Amino acid sequence: KIILKLHEATERPEKLIDLPTSMTQRRGSNAYALSPSKTTTGETFLGVNSHQPYEGPVAWYEAHIISEEGGINMIGSTFPGVPFILHGHSENLGWAFTVNSPDLIDVMVMEINPDNARQYLFDGEWKDFEVRYAPLKFRLFSRFFWTYQQEVLWSIYGPVLQYGHGTYSVRWAGIGEVRQISEFYYMNKAQNLEQFVEATSHEYVPSFNIVYADKEGNIMYNYQALLPIREVGYDWENFLPGNTSKTLWTDYLPPANLPSILNPPSGFLYNCNNSPFVTFLNDTDNLNPDQWSDDFGIEFFITNRALMSREILSSKDKFSWKDFLELKYNKDYHPLSWSSTIRNRIVQLPLSEFPENERDLVSEAFELLSDWDLSNDLYTRANGLFTLAIYNFANIEYRADDKTLPIQNSNLPLVDAVVVACQYNFTRNLPSVCLSASIVLTLLHLFYRPSIPLPFLSRPPPLVFVVVIE
Repeated sequence: KIILKLHEATERPEKLIDLPTSMTQRRGSNAYALSPSKTTTGETFLGVNSHQPYEGPVAWYEAHIISEEGGINMIGSTFPGVPFILHGHSENLGWAFTVNSPDLIDVMVMEINPDNARQYLFDGEWKDFEVRYAPLKFRLFSRFFWTYQQEVLWSIYGPVLQYGHGTYSVRWAGIGEVRQISEFYYMNKAQNLEQFVEATSHEYVPSFNIVYADKEGNIMYNYQALLPIREVGYDWENFLPGNTSKTLWTDYLPPANLPSILNPPSGFLYNCNNSPFVTFLNDTDNLNPDQWSDDFGIEFFITNRALMSREILSSKDKFSWKDFLELKYNKDYHPLSWSSTIRNRIVQLPLSEFPENERDLVSEAFELLSDWDLSNDLYTRANGLFTLAIYNFANIEYRADDKTLPIQNSNLPLVDAVVVACQYNFTRNLPSVCLSASIVLTLLHLFYRPSIPLPFLSRPPPLVFVVVIE
């Protein structure tokens, strides 16, 4: 997204973090592990709940891979063309991935020699860019093709991007590393906790949360990431000077020093794309974020899925198999979630901010939302109303690349979103009760904003593995 926004910019943004991004492409995954002390059967439970599309290069392919020679007996999911299971389980152990989001990318502003555009300043000396050529094949017509050799430049940091507003070089964690598949091979061969930890310590895979469980009753969470060890004193969330070796990092935090939790007293672990520092209700049981530099960019947010998981897993001493499945299929909003915050903002909006001819509908909507218990039941009218409102609000809030729009300090986007939601929920000849969120969104897509793609039309239900490891 950073590269795309640099490409679209007409001038260099004041800050790298000011580059607008869209919420609409965010994805989520869930992973759960319960130790035998937390289950009614005395078994280890593992939930693998990854959210991927039905088609394309990152669509899951379910497989069972057996290798008598290599000791592999894994069942789970992989991507087409990958010869190993990416996450799943064997008869001895299993693991689940969720996406984490540390700061793994830096953008350097290069100082170009005014007398030679193929040189840049580095540590007081002019250095030559490495010149490479990328073959771009074009179809002219029928079976006739033409290959154009596009010149590309490379600096000591990495690939170079040239725009009217400047020349940049991009460096990312794992640059030049091609052995990721080897790490998955070792993970597939692992037979116990010790071998699994060894398999994930090669520093080949740049980032993932890992939730692990095995038949011996061990459960583990690892914040897997290649965290660059950066020079103190720079704003690593912003553009960086590309003229000094002080911004050229080459080493990573050792795997043994990454955030990790093994066999917690709670008897449960989970990750739902949330911060590694908010796993438990009791802060004294959580990892201390002060142990890791802010320059690593380890996230601090907590998702609604994580809030609900934490509350449910903390609510009882032991979980049955049925309880575990109910955890996975929970659809409610948590009172501390972003969605709950938006609901509260909606019902506190003054009626005077709405068009006069819409106020009766809005008043009725406020009453529905005020009484709503935040359950995400498909047949709750308030849920359908809220889904409409939050979908429109998210599109206005997160797609507004024009920074002159009064997004942050105005009720206008939320007012507009509520009006549209009311119109569809009350006046479009829809059933007066029992509106499912998916039906409402489909109607919105077809009748109101057909140019905006809806995520649920192209994204499937998540692939789920729920495993008992005896």
